[in-house]
Amino acid sequence: MRIDILSEAKRQGHALTVCSIVHDELYVLPEFFRHYRALGVDRFLVLDDASTDGSREFLAAQPDCTVFTSDVRYFDIVNGRRALHAWRQELLDRYCVGQWALFPDADEFLVLPPGRGIRDVIATLEREGSRSIWGLMLDMYPETLAGMRPDGGPFRLDGGWCYDGGLHLIYRKGWNKPMTIYRGSRARLMAENGILERDLGWFKRQAIALGFGGYLKHNMIFKVPLMFWQEGDVVEGSHQIAPRPTTSRILAILHFKFTPDTARKIDYALSTGGYYEGSRQYVALATLMERLAAKGGSFMGRRSKRFTDSGDPYRTGAGRWS
Repeated sequence: MRIDILSEAKRQGHALTVCSIVHDELYVLPEFFRHYRALGVDRFLVLDDASTDGSREFLAAQPDCTVFTSDVRYFDIVNGRRALHAWRQELLDRYCVGQWALFPDADEFLVLPPGRGIRDVIATLEREGSRSIWGLMLDMYPETLAGMRPDGGPFRLDGGWCYDGGLHLIYRKGWNKPMTIYRGSRARLMAENGILERDLGWFKRQAIALGFGGYLKHNMIFKVPLMFWQEGDVVEGSHQIAPRPTTSRILAILHFKFTPDTARKIDYALSTGGYYEGSRQYVALATLMERLAAKGGSFMGRRSKRFTDSGDPYRTGAGRWS
């Protein structure tokens, strides 16, 4: 595997880094850069995986972004690992040892507890002796399918989004990973529309019969979004890094899986089959879109909340800080 620099950031000094992998994400990239710069990020390390929608040109025009390319694709296997994990490992080892870094995908927007800046969050983790923290991936959605029409203008965080509030995760020091209390809006929508895993065991069949289908796993809802990187740390996958966090605090990550760009992503995932387990989650998403359209197109449920500011997920119990 080879990683090459396509264009180098014009600003050389930095205090906080974002390390990301992108493929055809021009729809969200302007807001992505605006948001993370506002958080305090002043260096972006972005590997562009063969984008054709203008993402690469946009990235190269950002003065605080170094753009990388590779001779392999994200779905290739490199020394037993998926390429996107090998890429992130290489970039972090090469550029971020001894520094705090963020690892969002382009559709993930970390939001902080009310009244806290990123330096406050980092200082709290350092006082608690934790080099990292878990994050809840909170799926965002419009009220109806009409909010996913491609003529809705540029992507913005203040675009009238909704999410499922309430407690999702808990974590205690010594646990291998967070305990999931509620699986989130995607699991709820899948269950409401009869899209369930195959070969369900007795327990899951009983849960569905009792009306708890929304609590069954359809996607991973936690990941490590922020870490003080050290030599020997390991990217174990898209969601987990070793060593594990040791703080019980959980940051909220706004995850935009349901946007005007979703149909394009589904088409690409289904045509390549290159995502996890043959793009299994995108097959389910395609089915969900069809069934929502047949039922009137509403995403809303009893837990639905309207997003107004970055403190919302913490006030409603999704993010956990105090």
